[in-house]
Amino acid sequence: MNGKTKSTSDALRLVLFGQVQGVSLRNAICNKGRELPISGYVRNQDDGTVEVVMRGERRKVEEMIQFCKNSPGYAKVREVSIEPIFEEGEEGGFTIRF
Repeated sequence: MNGKTKSTSDALRLVLFGQVQGVSLRNAICNKGRELPISGYVRNQDDGTVEVVMRGERRKVEEMIQFCKNSPGYAKVREVSIEPIFEEGEEGGFTIRF
């Protein structure tokens, strides 16, 4: 045992399915990410989905997942795919990527 505790930080990739583009969802997610604050980005995908990549304190990441599932604004999120990511990410800030 090395005396270190298990990390309370998570890094996840979400894919949001449903009516998720053209409804200001990226802006809502970006604002929530900055409010929490967690690091990451949100972007539209060519297949009509929205991708959210985020890294932060586990409790805050869970809050973002619930925010996305609750279809903020005019969005109609019908499914959320969640997968862990392991590569090093950028720290600081939440952005919209184009």
